[in-house]
Amino acid sequence: MDYDDADHDGSSPTTKLEVVTIYRPTRVVAAVCCFVVTLLMIISICPTDWVDTMETAGSIVKQKEGLFRKCNASNVADKTLPRDLQGCSNQEKAFMKGVAALIIISWLLTLTAGSLISYGMFSQLDELKVIVYRVSMILLSITGVLLLISLIIFPVMVSKALNSSLRETTWHVGWAYMLDWGSLVIVIFAIILLAADRNPDETSVMEKVVRSQ
Repeated sequence: MDYDDADHDGSSPTTKLEVVTIYRPTRVVAAVCCFVVTLLMIISICPTDWVDTMETAGSIVKQKEGLFRKCNASNVADKTLPRDLQGCSNQEKAFMKGVAALIIISWLLTLTAGSLISYGMFSQLDELKVIVYRVSMILLSITGVLLLISLIIFPVMVSKALNSSLRETTWHVGWAYMLDWGSLVIVIFAIILLAADRNPDETSVMEKVVRSQ
């Protein structure tokens, strides 16, 4: 929209107001964090690298367990056997399925939050933006709680299950478990970014003075 400072005869200055949309970096980063977390969760939930166990009674037998599958490794005491995993079967432990359910719910909540943040950045309604960002914070907060619960429960239940066994077993968590700790840190970071910037406005008005030739 153009506003003339005075009736110009070809050389009078003309003030032009330009409305420029500048996306706030905090929200852009928060949305990216959400989509990164969804990718990390997909990577972490699939493999059998949540916990590695080794039975040392008699022959040494190594086992790798995930949330959906568990695989027996070759007898590591026999160097002539291949080291590839073999004898995989479905995971039967109830707590593993419970942890998997919590992570799947967290994945859905994070994906929804990221989509809402992206929608809010492109929306022209300030009132809707406020609601969308607030809902996104709530969803991410629930995600953080669910992830924390699953990550705390998992090693406790693994330890309890192995201690109840009569076999002498050593164990440690795998990289897939640690990857979800990284997801939790990113979720907390995204929540902080959204909480720190509560201004719904994404536009900036710039005033430009143009002299007619």
